[in-house]
Amino acid sequence: MARAKSKNKRKPTTTNRAPARRRKKDPYAPVKNGLYALLGGVGGAVVGGLLVRQGVTPTTAGVGVTVAGSVGTLTLNNPDKEGLTGPQVAALGTAAAGAGQLALVWIANMATKKKAKELADKNKGKGKKKRPNLEQGYPYVEERFESGRRQAVANADYYEPDLGDDVVVVEAA
Repeated sequence: MARAKSKNKRKPTTTNRAPARRRKKDPYAPVKNGLYALLGGVGGAVVGGLLVRQGVTPTTAGVGVTVAGSVGTLTLNNPDKEGLTGPQVAALGTAAAGAGQLALVWIANMATKKKAKELADKNKGKGKKKRPNLEQGYPYVEERFESGRRQAVANADYYEPDLGDDVVVVEAA
């Protein structure tokens, strides 16, 4: 009886082909990526600060830096390299700096609104100035005037100016 042919035949290997090489991993890749992210974050913070200094609102500057970093992350790719490239990591750092600026703006707005509400609650009903007690009449006004005059005299610095030789001071008798 003839032997049945096996359907799972292996192709013969060629000996003249070089073995596939594996890409060596860079042991310093995490450090490099961290430095790229730090560089992008510092750059994004500096750009955001300069925009605010030029008169752009902090919210607009934060959104602009975040969008610029995000677009940079999406467009700065290298098809020959798998994973994120250095410029992509730097762009991610820039986007993170913009997002951080937006978070700071949000926190500052919340604190401002809270403080304004506290002041409004504190000053509620205190909008009218109290009038002095005029029922006491003239003696009250005279007393306030005299106390102010005494305080002004006590606080005043007296000096005698040098009038020179041409001026004669005459005292009335």
